[in-house]
Amino acid sequence: MAEALAASLTVQPERAPREALSHREFQVFSLLAQGRSVGQIAEQLALSPNTVSTYRARILEKTGTRNDVEVALYAVKQNLVAM
Repeated sequence: MAEALAASLTVQPERAPREALSHREFQVFSLLAQGRSVGQIAEQLALSPNTVSTYRARILEKTGTRNDVEVALYAVKQNLVAM
């Protein structure tokens, strides 16, 4: 029992926030980082603006950013998009 508890508490190496994003979230992330609006992203990816807004909220949470400017800065610092 103690071994099972100790194994469950073993620290897993944290994944980079980018690795926590789904493929679609990363697509939205990249477009946000390029300065695209929710409406532009929705049109480009054939999604509703509400869906893009939902992805945006998840991206902000997963990357620890608070707004689109921080998303862009994060992307540049992590060499995830070319500006």
